[in-house]
Amino acid sequence: MENVHTVVDEVQPRLLKMRSGRWLAVSEPGSRLTLGVDGETPDQALGLFREAVQRWRTILDKPLEGRI
Repeated sequence: MENVHTVVDEVQPRLLKMRSGRWLAVSEPGSRLTLGVDGETPDQALGLFREAVQRWRTILDKPLEGRI
């Protein structure tokens, strides 16, 4: 079985400017884990994307006891 961290670590952001002027950071097409966040600036969107990836790593590091 593949290490789930490998899937999370492979996720790379793609930046898109929305019509509203905000920025969207989404997983590259074809990624096995799809994430998306928005921010007021490209830097903010990238930072929030990195935080989301880190939160997934934290979730995956927790023991499975008591979780379904």
